[in-house]
Amino acid sequence: ALISDLGYAKSLLAVGPETLCKDKVGTDRYMSPELQLGLPYSHVSADIFALGVTLFMMVACHPPFASASPIESEHYKLFKDHQETTYWSMITALHKKPLCTPHLTHLLTLIFQFEPKMRPSLSEIKAHPWLAGEVPTHEEISSDFDSRQGKALAMRKEEAKVRKIQKANKKKLEESDRKKKHGAHMVTKSGGIETAAHALDLVKHTRKELGCVELHKPTLLFSAEDVEIIESSLAGYFLSCAATTINTKKHQLEITYVKPKSGEMKIKVEIFQAEESLFCISMSRCYG
Repeated sequence: ALISDLGYAKSLLAVGPETLCKDKVGTDRYMSPELQLGLPYSHVSADIFALGVTLFMMVACHPPFASASPIESEHYKLFKDHQETTYWSMITALHKKPLCTPHLTHLLTLIFQFEPKMRPSLSEIKAHPWLAGEVPTHEEISSDFDSRQGKALAMRKEEAKVRKIQKANKKKLEESDRKKKHGAHMVTKSGGIETAAHALDLVKHTRKELGCVELHKPTLLFSAEDVEIIESSLAGYFLSCAATTINTKKHQLEITYVKPKSGEMKIKVEIFQAEESLFCISMSRCYG
């Protein structure tokens, strides 16, 4: 396999292997510590460091540290302070097993050295025991990739299940909060509503309840395919009952009556979902 990113490539023949660079270029998590600190750097040594990060990610499926800044990254600071053993112990604990073979751990430790001159050259990397070991066959590589893909798909399915459960729990919590907000409601009538005509029949029952709204907070409980049917039916019915003003909001109506003897009366009607296909009408007298 060939891995390359030639976005900032330079010819060694043009600049020379010992030339120090000053421009801070590249992706943050692959930058060597001297690049992170804004110091002049050897592009060869910096590229070897980035190669080590790439190798680690191929094995672990995550970066070795957030960045190689010894100031900002507590993980990389362990390399600067020569506490590599502590770092690898943390990685082992994270994965619940040793992530790398001893040879690979040794090679990556050399590559991640804080001092650029302490990092191995390409020829030294090629001669390292980790690269001198047995090479897996094509079938073994293919089998390993299939296994990793299966694990990734299983993880996605599990994450989808968790999200579904979290969504359901959130809905239950919102429903509980809604019940606390509106208080206990007495169900006065229930039935299925599929058309506006059925809705009107049910709404007629509400008029009898208006007199005891303040005492019992009656609620009409019913099922419906479309809550807009209920909204429009309620508005039409109250207009037919000589309501002077009807303010319609989403799932809420405010009805005002003006009676010669008793004066103005305002009624608030709210429609909210009780369950998946079950809705409630809550009525309350605002004044009058």
